[in-house]
Amino acid sequence: MDTTTPASELERRKQLRLRLRRDLVIEAQKYEGRTYHVVKDPVSLRYYRLKDNEYFLLQFLDGKHTLEEAQKEYE
Repeated sequence: MDTTTPASELERRKQLRLRLRRDLVIEAQKYEGRTYHVVKDPVSLRYYRLKDNEYFLLQFLDGKHTLEEAQKEYE
C-alpha cells in the first residue's frame, strides 16, 4: 500500500536535480532580428528553437539545481 500523499510527492519532485543529455547541441541563432537558442538532438535528428524564457530554464538543467530553485529564479 502506497502511503505517499500528493503533497509529499510534489515536495519530493521539487528536489529533483535534472541534467540535460550531454549529446545535445545548443547554439544561438539570429532569426528575423531576434536571437533564439536552437537545440539539436542528434539521436532523433530533431531541432528545437527556444525563446529566451525557455532557454533560461534550460540552463538550470545542469544536475546541480533543483526544480524548485529553477522555479524560484524564473518567477
